[in-house]
Amino acid sequence: MSNNSEAAGFQHGTSSSSRMKLEKCDECEEDPHSDAAVFCGKCELQLCTLCDADKHKGRKTSLHYRISIVERRVELEAMKIYNRMLSNSPSLRHGQVDADLKNKFCYFCPNERRIIFMPRLAELVQDPKARPSLVSLIGPTGVGKSFLLKYLLLVDGVERDMDMPLIGAAGDPQSTSADIHIYAGRQDSAHPLLYLDSEGRGGSKKPHGVSSLLEAIMRAKSADGGSYVDVRYEHVQTSYPRMLYIFSDVLCFVFSGNWREKLNILGPLLEWGKTASFGADNQHRPQLIIIFNKTDKETFHDDFDNFKKTFEKWIADDEQGDELLLYYSNPLAVSVPHMDFDGADKKVPSRVAKLREAIMESTQRIRTERSEGKLLFTRCQLELYMRKVAGIFSKYPTAVFDIYKAMFTDSLVVGLTGYNVELRWEGGIPPGLLDER
Repeated sequence: MSNNSEAAGFQHGTSSSSRMKLEKCDECEEDPHSDAAVFCGKCELQLCTLCDADKHKGRKTSLHYRISIVERRVELEAMKIYNRMLSNSPSLRHGQVDADLKNKFCYFCPNERRIIFMPRLAELVQDPKARPSLVSLIGPTGVGKSFLLKYLLLVDGVERDMDMPLIGAAGDPQSTSADIHIYAGRQDSAHPLLYLDSEGRGGSKKPHGVSSLLEAIMRAKSADGGSYVDVRYEHVQTSYPRMLYIFSDVLCFVFSGNWREKLNILGPLLEWGKTASFGADNQHRPQLIIIFNKTDKETFHDDFDNFKKTFEKWIADDEQGDELLLYYSNPLAVSVPHMDFDGADKKVPSRVAKLREAIMESTQRIRTERSEGKLLFTRCQLELYMRKVAGIFSKYPTAVFDIYKAMFTDSLVVGLTGYNVELRWEGGIPPGLLDER
């Protein structure tokens, strides 16, 4: 009997409402009451243990491809998700963009000219003492970050479209949604997993979400739209990457699977790392997962299921490879096939499942490191420090920020480029802060 381990990554994300139950054996019509029953792909029958033994006792039939009913449930769930993604409509309407505002994590306010956080984090993680893990999807505009994130959320068991990102049309130079959005992945009471979907770098200065906002601005004549667009764009290019770098456990850097681009992404990775890590003193290095999305057949066939091996093979002949370790921890690389790839109905679910497993393992490893460094924040602490960072970067995009010093001060003294920053709490460590941690 075959062991379909490739689909196993979908087990944890399967919703109870969609799980298949083997109520009766197709052969004897008896209730087998056992997950040890099997599904025969050749016969297309679900069989109890006794009927399976009887039907497959011959020399030829014994070679039939069979999986357990548990694996069959996982396989069906994976196919259900794949078909849902295949039928996804890429057309966008203003109503959809407006509805997605509830998932916005932060944005650059046109009137106050500063980065403002929305209450979505507290809505998704209601326990202020829970310690969430943040996984950020970053990369150029138009490579399918939102599409891939929606796939991962479906695997995690998210059902409602309103709780998943909007997906833009292929080749659209405008980002589908502006700024940074936040979505809840796998949930447990103590360590919820949250995904941050960042506006792509290098795209239009006016994403669909900002275009909608600018209409309201110009009607109200409350701000100079052109000036706002330029200032906001600078924060998208600098402040947003810096915030994501400081607080993310895992950075999923998404590129297209084009072979030529695959050979030339080291530069963008190093550039992003230098920009994002600039001025971040006493900073841990987030885990890096490089994702070649929508990969064609020629590019995909050389990759391993072992993402560490894939990265090592890809980087082997590049002298700059070691520079990545200055900014990122334990780099991995994975290719996700294009949806029109030959055999995509099997390869795409399998690879997304493995990607999800890699994300889960990476967050667990980084959580351990953060805990040892006293940087595993509660939701309440995360909100506090993020607002402090946003307040500084809104005024001084090149300011130095030391997360350790920020933990022991009630007001931050801002240091501009070229200056040292000294942060002091005049009355000693704030009461109860260490107890909270």
